[in-house]
Amino acid sequence: MKVATVKYTWSRSPSVDVVLQKVEITKNGVLEVFEFPPETQEFIGTVQAASNVSFRVESIDSENNTVFSDLYTFTLGDLEAPLPATNLFHEVLEVVDVPDEPVV
Repeated sequence: MKVATVKYTWSRSPSVDVVLQKVEITKNGVLEVFEFPPETQEFIGTVQAASNVSFRVESIDSENNTVFSDLYTFTLGDLEAPLPATNLFHEVLEVVDVPDEPVV
């Protein structure tokens, strides 16, 4: 059986009153919950080949208010073939007004 070492990453809540984060990781239907201080933004764990995985982060503030991140899911293949590129993203760098071009 092959296993992969997986790094789970997220951008933590920018709210200054967050005191605790709970990371919920579900692997093939089995839920695990880990608690981290508010500054944490990554966690490393292992996942067996051919697993379906999802994770989300719960942020808890000093008044015990909670909010969940979006759910992130992925599936590991058999870990025999090459793995695909990951962490594709986009970032808006600037928004500007551009005058309309005259019609010719």
